[in-house]
Amino acid sequence: MLDIVDKIEKRLQAIDNQMADPEMAGDQKKLIELNRERRTVAKILEAGEEYRRVKLAIDEAQEIIALNEDAELVEMAKEELAEYEAQIEDVEKRFKLELIPKDPTDDKPAIV
Repeated sequence: MLDIVDKIEKRLQAIDNQMADPEMAGDQKKLIELNRERRTVAKILEAGEEYRRVKLAIDEAQEIIALNEDAELVEMAKEELAEYEAQIEDVEKRFKLELIPKDPTDDKPAIV
C-alpha cells in the first residue's frame, strides 16, 4: 500500500509539472482537465499520507518495544501502538475507498 502512495505522489508531481509548463497556458481545455485530475489525485494522496503516517507510527512503536529495555518507554510505545492499531483499519478503508475510480459523469450536470 505504501508503494501506491509513492506512485500517487509522483503522479501529482507530474501533473504539477505539466500545469507549470508555459506551453500549457494556451490550452485552456487541457489545463482545466489537469486541474480536475489534480484535485482528485490530491484528495487520494491526502488519505494515502494519513495511512502512511499511521503505518509508520505502528512500525516505529513496534521497533521501540522490540529494541528497548526501558520499561517506561516500552509501556508508552505499547500505548501508542494500541492507539494506532485502532486507527489503521479505518484509515486503510478510507484510503481504499479513495482509490476506487470515480464515475466520469459525476462532474457533469444532470437533468432531473
